[in-house]
Amino acid sequence: MGWELAPAREHFAACAAEWDRLNAELHGGHPFFDSRLVAPLLEHFGKGDELLCVHRSSGTPDGALILHPRGLGRWETFTPDQAQVSAVLVGNARLFETLFPALPGRAWSIDLLALDPDYAPDWSGLRLPRRVAPHTLTMAVATDGAFADYWRSRPKNLRKNIRRYRRRAEDDFGHLALAATTDPAGMMAAIARYGRIESSGWKGRQGTAVAADNVQGRFYADLLTRFGRDDRALVLELRAGERLVASRLLIRNESMWIILKTTYDESVAAIAPGRLLLQATLEYVLAIRPGARVEFYTNANRDQAEWATELRPISHHQILRGPFAAGLLAIARPSFPGQGKSGAIPRTTGREQP
Repeated sequence: MGWELAPAREHFAACAAEWDRLNAELHGGHPFFDSRLVAPLLEHFGKGDELLCVHRSSGTPDGALILHPRGLGRWETFTPDQAQVSAVLVGNARLFETLFPALPGRAWSIDLLALDPDYAPDWSGLRLPRRVAPHTLTMAVATDGAFADYWRSRPKNLRKNIRRYRRRAEDDFGHLALAATTDPAGMMAAIARYGRIESSGWKGRQGTAVAADNVQGRFYADLLTRFGRDDRALVLELRAGERLVASRLLIRNESMWIILKTTYDESVAAIAPGRLLLQATLEYVLAIRPGARVEFYTNANRDQAEWATELRPISHHQILRGPFAAGLLAIARPSFPGQGKSGAIPRTTGREQP
């Protein structure tokens, strides 16, 4: 039957069940591709020009993604900063060959931003030119054993530093305690507390902090409430004595946790509250769902990588309409669309260090 295109904001809710079935079939129900995340992204960050693109074969959806125009025949995946990877529900990349003529105007480029290689299309049969540019190096923790086994496998200096930070925190502030919020009714209050911490730091000074009364706060409260109805959302908060020093937002499916966002009290940075909360987070989630992966979707630096059992690159993929478009691009635009003058791709992941 081919591709069906419709305004995403108006039509996504009607196809959410089909979207989730396709996500389950292709990607095991990846939380970042779940309709409970995509719908709030469209509602809070969509501009109204996004197109829901669904491919059907014999009436059954076998491909779906959301694109928005970048002008002059360029289209890219709808990937606001709050979505660290693109939701591309396409198993066979050859479907893109028929998407070009279905798009309005004379489309010559489709940019799939921030594509996770573990959840990417099968490129082997694609006959169109494709360019790839690096974006970030993400990390994951995956272990079949208990947290204690994982922790013993970490570098000696990391374990030593965490013990030192814990002693310092307890000496200066009192007992460390972890609190978990899973009830949808409590998500708004948890986001408000998160926002108060983040607003007190550099993001507050820049005007980019989450707050209960701004668009980011409403988005995360909406998202966590939707996932929380099925017990798939979690806010973990670390207190040192009576003081709330760090907060972390997570969502999950049956086999994966995703850390959405983290903040900590910068005035007590000497006790490394974000790292103390990370250790407590991994111990908590691996205890309640043994064997589940924990995905960070961050741009891992050397210190962060010490926590990881896996590292993998996230890349941008540009598909071109044909050899003629590829030749013109090589002459006129030698850098990948979206790259800065230095060659680095300036899209940010909006992530903090652990």
